[in-house]
Amino acid sequence: MEEKELRLELDMLRDKMNSRHIRFAEEYHKSGGNGTLSAKLAGYSDKSSHSQASRLLKDDKIKKYISILQQLASKHFEVDREDVINKLTQIAFGGEHPVGQQMEAIKILNNMTGWNAPSKQEVHHTIDELAERTKDMSLDELKAYRQQYGLDIEQ
Repeated sequence: MEEKELRLELDMLRDKMNSRHIRFAEEYHKSGGNGTLSAKLAGYSDKSSHSQASRLLKDDKIKKYISILQQLASKHFEVDREDVINKLTQIAFGGEHPVGQQMEAIKILNNMTGWNAPSKQEVHHTIDELAERTKDMSLDELKAYRQQYGLDIEQ
């Protein structure tokens, strides 16, 4: 979407939101995603700011508003994910930066690309095999087994 269209959509959203919601979304964007701080700055009490932030971040208009702010910001920087990955790769493997910076660049690259994401382990059992494996387990052992293998079994 072009910047002009994004700004128009932002204006239309503002008309549908109250001032605290707008302030929350703008502070959330400025703070880099600190919901509790954003809620406080938008006028919510210190006591309720965390729960208010959680609630506000589920609101479709607020989510859209934040998304548009992020899109507008990226248009001003004219840097995209690929540019960042290219620069980090250059730092990590170019040989002209200190080892500490190279290692930090590699760590960020791993996070951005999902290389360090845990691999999913597939486990296939028939009902009879599962019953046989678990027949002598206590309730706590069954819960641990269920959690270990990510079994979503309705009770």
